[in-house]
Amino acid sequence: MYGLRQTVAPATSPVTTTEAKLHARLDVDTIDADIQMLIDGATEQIEGLIDRQIVTATYRFTMPCWPPTLWLPLGRTQSVTSIKYYDPDNAQQTLDSALYRVDSNQEPAVISSTTTFPISYARSDAIEIIYTVGYGTAAQVPAGLKGAILMLVTHRFEHRGDDSTTEMTGTKTSAAVPQNIFDLAARYELGDEWTAYEGIERTWSVTA
Repeated sequence: MYGLRQTVAPATSPVTTTEAKLHARLDVDTIDADIQMLIDGATEQIEGLIDRQIVTATYRFTMPCWPPTLWLPLGRTQSVTSIKYYDPDNAQQTLDSALYRVDSNQEPAVISSTTTFPISYARSDAIEIIYTVGYGTAAQVPAGLKGAILMLVTHRFEHRGDDSTTEMTGTKTSAAVPQNIFDLAARYELGDEWTAYEGIERTWSVTA
């Protein structure tokens, strides 16, 4: 099982409440909290669609052993803080940075050993990588992704309260999201190399 947990959240959202209200043609300050919730939800949905972290955040990536090719999930890697592993005595060690290379010129980034990765203990989190990933600040996010988020926020706001439940089946339905929003975001979808990690689990909650 592979684990992916966000440990430091982005400093800002990809778009501001002001930008979202302007896009939705709203001139009301009392709904900023509601708009921010819509921005957060839209951002998470778009990130899930394209397999990317949009605004830079820090993640803890764990795996049970060294894979043949060590891809780093979620897109544009900014830096690798540390690589740790549990040695055969089940004691955690920090891998010397001179013993590996990080190729962040490609997406997803690849970590390769300059020699051979050390033998690790048999446990689900035998390997731990702390790294930062994302396009950068909100100002560095591609315009197309910002547009997709703004369009989704506007759609969700305009169709708030449209959810309905079928009496016979109890099935909940909501207004369909226009396909052009997802088409716009899909231009930035990450390749499927890292999805070869069978059983990877991404956790959105931030931990210390």
